[in-house]
Amino acid sequence: MSEKSESPADGVERCQVLVDNKVALVASQEWWNDKPNLTEIAQGQAYVEPENFSKDGMYIYSKRGAVGKVECAKPIRPGNELFAVVQVPESGRANETAVKKIIAEFSTALSSSNKCTGSD
Repeated sequence: MSEKSESPADGVERCQVLVDNKVALVASQEWWNDKPNLTEIAQGQAYVEPENFSKDGMYIYSKRGAVGKVECAKPIRPGNELFAVVQVPESGRANETAVKKIIAEFSTALSSSNKCTGSD
């Protein structure tokens, strides 16, 4: 098991988790400045199907991917919104319950990170 981090564009940080040199999970954090909604973000992500919405409206999730809106008290990019994205490239590993749990925990972790608290 290993990981590979990259920043393919301004405001995007991505981490790939590899198992036996195959990508098993991709987790991203993305800043958006044009106030998109979750459906718009989901439509632009591979493996994320806008099938299910959480009761609180903070997540869209499916068997192979999810998008979550991250609540930031003091975002490091004022005027922007932070979104968490998880993707499962291998269809044999798809699990809707696990993806929902991962996006919820990832979004919560980001909301208390230095990206959202204004601290270093």
